[in-house]
Amino acid sequence: MKESQRKKVAHDARFDDIVANQTKIFEMLASMFSQSIERDEQKAIDREMKAKNREAQLQKLAMMNGREQRSEDNKIMSMDMSNLTPMQKSYYEDLQRQIVAQNIDNGF
Repeated sequence: MKESQRKKVAHDARFDDIVANQTKIFEMLASMFSQSIERDEQKAIDREMKAKNREAQLQKLAMMNGREQRSEDNKIMSMDMSNLTPMQKSYYEDLQRQIVAQNIDNGF
């Protein structure tokens, strides 16, 4: 084999090695990018689930607060005021008026 052919073969082998290494690097980067996208998508799904859970908890708390408020309102509305001082009676009458006004505003 001539010297020039040997150099060409050696050059071609080095070129093939470089191409193979670049292909491996490209495949690794593509894999890392794909994994990164999958991680980001999972994070988005997790955030969405947390937001839905938070919303459900807030609705539950609002419902519980509404029940407690109605219970308190019922106590105030059915209160026997015959034994109260004039100031206490005035206070509870004001509360009753507020409850009635609130119920009218809310369409009850």
